[in-house]
Amino acid sequence: MGTNALKGSLYVQNAKEISYNRGVAIMIGDIVKYASKRVSTFGKWFSNSKSEEMKSFLKNLLFDIDKNHRKEDRYEEDGQYFQSYKWLHNENFESDKFLHLMRWKIKPSDVYRKLTSNIPFNPEGIALDLGCALGLSTIELAKKFSFVFGIDSSFSFIREAKKKTSELGVTNIEFIVSDILDLPFRIKYLTLYLG
Repeated sequence: MGTNALKGSLYVQNAKEISYNRGVAIMIGDIVKYASKRVSTFGKWFSNSKSEEMKSFLKNLLFDIDKNHRKEDRYEEDGQYFQSYKWLHNENFESDKFLHLMRWKIKPSDVYRKLTSNIPFNPEGIALDLGCALGLSTIELAKKFSFVFGIDSSFSFIREAKKKTSELGVTNIEFIVSDILDLPFRIKYLTLYLG
């Protein structure tokens, strides 16, 4: 998977579908069910698609989407938790009244740095960060391993994580939208799992 892919789709073993949308790899066993739970996000995928091939792919999915499906978009861009989670993890906690009252000066990045501090450096290892959210823990793991996969079910979180790693110039991470209970690849060759 290339980090510079902007559009397209392909199929891999076990019928897992990889779609690149806005540079984000989506590897979901049932893409229709996933999109049905995130109708607003799906609409943005369609309207922001640059290639006719991607638009056609998404248009074909549209006919199968169940618009009455239970929504699971709390952590998507328009969801109720996305902005506050992003705000806090971008270290804007100083102005958070609750954290200010506790008088703790703990940054989210400090927590992830401490969490990974006892993991030994393994320049040949590959790590998997399950539920990586905005990628702060994944970035810390990338300092210890040759390559790290960050997995989260939120398209918006993965998109933000990719932006963050691009800004920092981190190149040994691949973020993937996927269900952590139904991983799109075999995991027997991974050195570390963090979740």
